[in-house]
Amino acid sequence: MPRANAGLCDRPVDLLINNAAQGAPHAALGAIEADGVLNALDVNVAGPLRLVQFLLPNLLRATDPIIVKVTSRLASLAAQANGDFAELSTSYAYKISKAGQDMLTVSLAQDLQGRVRCWAVHPGKLATGMGQTDASKDPRAAASQLRELVDSNDRASPRFCSLGEPDLHW
Repeated sequence: MPRANAGLCDRPVDLLINNAAQGAPHAALGAIEADGVLNALDVNVAGPLRLVQFLLPNLLRATDPIIVKVTSRLASLAAQANGDFAELSTSYAYKISKAGQDMLTVSLAQDLQGRVRCWAVHPGKLATGMGQTDASKDPRAAASQLRELVDSNDRASPRFCSLGEPDLHW
């Protein structure tokens, strides 16, 4: 494997945004393919972990680094347990892997406490190809809100926030 920071040399990385998103088609319980769940876990959890490991020396060289994981409100165990999204046809692969990504955020925040802020950010109901039928938020608006959040002096870590809305419950 190449040196962890070979392409960046000793340059600091101030901001790492993990915007991985992989799901699988929604299916009835008996028809869910485990390979789809494993693929989503690899993309949404193991991929961001590998990237953090790769860039860690550069993140630690920065003055005030931030790791952002673009997640989903659907990853909230509290909201799912309440049945808040029961009417949505979201795949097990997506919900499970995004919840895993949020646990990665919490774990990284604990390991990197005081050195790197770690946030799980739900961008809102984005009107994209992966969005739910009720999605109406322009991705450009979400990008602007994310920029404002990153530029803020918010010191919380870990944080599970929803852009333009109150923070979410894990």
